[in-house]
Amino acid sequence: MEQPSTTASEVCKICGAPANFTNFGAISCSSCKMFFKRNAESKQDSFQCDLNNKCDINIHSRRVCPACRLRKCFTVGMQVELIRGSRLRKNVKRQHGIESKLPNWKQKTSVSSQLPTVNLLRSDQSTLTTKQWTLLSNLLHCYDEHSGVENALQFRHEQIRFPLRLRYKLTSTTDFVTLNMARMQQMFEKNVDFRSIGCSDRSILLRNTVKHTECIGATFALYQAGLLHDPLFYQTTATIFGVDIMLKILQLIEIFDSDATFVKLILVITAFSTTKYTVYSGRACNELADSKSVLRIHDSYLEIAWKYMVYKYTYQQAVLRFCHLLRCLLRVNRTIVEVDQIREYKSIIEIVVEQSDKFSINN
Repeated sequence: MEQPSTTASEVCKICGAPANFTNFGAISCSSCKMFFKRNAESKQDSFQCDLNNKCDINIHSRRVCPACRLRKCFTVGMQVELIRGSRLRKNVKRQHGIESKLPNWKQKTSVSSQLPTVNLLRSDQSTLTTKQWTLLSNLLHCYDEHSGVENALQFRHEQIRFPLRLRYKLTSTTDFVTLNMARMQQMFEKNVDFRSIGCSDRSILLRNTVKHTECIGATFALYQAGLLHDPLFYQTTATIFGVDIMLKILQLIEIFDSDATFVKLILVITAFSTTKYTVYSGRACNELADSKSVLRIHDSYLEIAWKYMVYKYTYQQAVLRFCHLLRCLLRVNRTIVEVDQIREYKSIIEIVVEQSDKFSINN
């Protein structure tokens, strides 16, 4: 036992999940208990919030911002001293030959919303080269600047100022979703490697991958901004796309990797994918004029993602997380097949592709 625990039959004070015991001084679920135990002593200064420490921590968003989650753990009464006490008791037990069970890979990993800048300079700790560390830093900066998260936050703050009956009207929400998806595509246009390939190949990549990059990128951006857990926003988007689709999107978010840096890397890797996805469309997929250059960029990003995961976690955990990624991508495919039957979604995608083509030609 970690410490004397009491049955509570309540909800976790941190995320709201069902909880039956008091851990380290507060009623908490097993997930928040393990999170606090892993991070309370060593990660207080390294975790940083991307949203000015205003994240809403609940059962769906608890893995998005470790900084706000850890801050809430302390706020509700969790104490580091109780962790130290439990470790002392464990050490005594080990001296008597009692071995503790090994945690599984999800429990063992630490959560980080963003790679700390200082780590980007310590390339000697990883097989990543200095050039790869720099490219990784640039990719994260490009996402943070152009992904649309800031627009989503601004849209949310604007809507909160309105009376309840005027928030998230159908027209304004549809316009926002369309604009946010278009910005997601422009994020790739800002990528130096993307701009290095021919205009025709850029257009083909955008058309062939748009539905997958939007499903992953736009959903992740809305999640980071806290919009998907706003009941009124959810209600309006359910009117546009249907309740079943919105439920699948929430389920998709739940299986996203807890490391936001990894998710951002997978997003840009997907944008350079030459795979002819099974997406139901009336248009045939055109062939890339210089597929070797695109594959070279794609593979270099994939190598960075793998090396980053091995650097951040163990080799075994990196393998398991990539396996979990494959399951997540299969879920993305199934979601796209279903949402692609919705007329409103098709109209939005057509607008996004048209705007992306214009942006590509003008630049």
